[in-house]
Amino acid sequence: SFGEGGLFYGRGIIGHIISRILKVWDVEVWGMDKDEYRLKFAEEGIRTLLKDPPQNYFDVVFVCAPDKSGEVVNLAGRSLRDRGKVVAVADANFSFDWKTYYYKELEILVSRSYGPGRYDPEYEVKGRDYPIGYVRWTERRNLSYAVKLVEEEKLKIYDLITHEFPIDLAPKAYDIITERKEKFLGIVLSYPQTKVEERRVYILKPLKKSGEIGVAFIGAGNYAKKLPNS
Repeated sequence: SFGEGGLFYGRGIIGHIISRILKVWDVEVWGMDKDEYRLKFAEEGIRTLLKDPPQNYFDVVFVCAPDKSGEVVNLAGRSLRDRGKVVAVADANFSFDWKTYYYKELEILVSRSYGPGRYDPEYEVKGRDYPIGYVRWTERRNLSYAVKLVEEEKLKIYDLITHEFPIDLAPKAYDIITERKEKFLGIVLSYPQTKVEERRVYILKPLKKSGEIGVAFIGAGNYAKKLPNS
């Protein structure tokens, strides 16, 4: 809320964008990361830390980097004021110190991607919107608001782009992300400005057949890597 203090652990592309949005709302923003390279992209007026944030100070702590150890969640507990909030944007280990969370009565929130409507086929596929009086910020309204902030130059994102590749060199871009042999933050794939040949994808009804199970999927992005090899 207006005038509160927020700490962001994990200064990747998501952490920077969220903190810049909150800066527009006049939230006091602090950023923390173990990688000094990522800290240098902080906007003017955003304080940065490598370690040891102030204790009992913040209204909300955003966990924007994966944490399997539980260290960050416990750090958040020490940094938050009474009845503060932890918002898990990234995958975090919530094996926290119970007494710290109990005596401060801290609240834990998990961010589900783009907002209300995400993973709901009635909303995403059939286009049945939620009444604004009941759900103010849906997936679509969140996106529209973010685009508006960029359009009005209140949310500046272009300085977060560290690499740009034509779509033909997309494998090189993915290699940078997966192999991490060089520093990066935001990576953009650019497409030719000429007219692109129209392509259509036909969704077929599943075939009823017995015997061996066959699997097909469309898209060779990051999610495809999580599929089993068998």
